Amino acid sequence: MQQLYWNFSDRFGRQYKIGLYHGPSGHLIIYCNNNVMTIDFNVKQSKDYTFFIGDELLQLSILEENEQFKYNCKLDTEAPTARNQARKKAIAMERKHNMWAAGILVILVILISLLVV
Repeated sequence: MQQLYWNFSDRFGRQYKIGLYHGPSGHLIIYCNNNVMTIDFNVKQSKDYTFFIGDELLQLSILEENEQFKYNCKLDTEAPTARNQARKKAIAMERKHNMWAAGILVILVILISLLVV
């Protein structure tokens, strides 16, 4: 019997406790803040579950190796969700700003070098 949980904070600082119960018969319960989100029966092989908490997509993975199970819960930043697209747009904007800052720095260094000589 496996019973695990992960703590997740959204971008607004709200706290979530994502829990999992995986019984010896293979029955599985996934819950968030003590509210059941998923019930699945006879889970005896590797399987993935995805769900939204707010606007963030999370992926809970169950990996079966040598009749043992490993569990992982992580934020999915690759799926084409609205939040991930906004995140990628913000990263692109930050890169653009960094390029501008580097360009201005190079120009200032060149101007100072010309004035010193």
